[in-house]
Amino acid sequence: MDPVKKELHLISSYVNPQKEIVRHLAFGTSDLDEFIERLEKHCVPNYKYYKPENQVQIRVDRIRQLYIQDPEVHWIKIDEAPLR
Repeated sequence: MDPVKKELHLISSYVNPQKEIVRHLAFGTSDLDEFIERLEKHCVPNYKYYKPENQVQIRVDRIRQLYIQDPEVHWIKIDEAPLR
């Protein structure tokens, strides 16, 4: 069994967390489309770093990602990380 790869971003910022996306927790999924379906099923809006909202961002390395906020408005990034 392959080990589960984990990544945790701890970035300090004194700006309002509701507006400051630099400060975030990051997770990966092997199926971002399924994750988005679950967000939609539970009416959770997802955000791109820049507008427009509810769009997946594609990084320069072709990894798809999106951001959501928890009920206390902390940012959470979800990357599509294919299993290797």
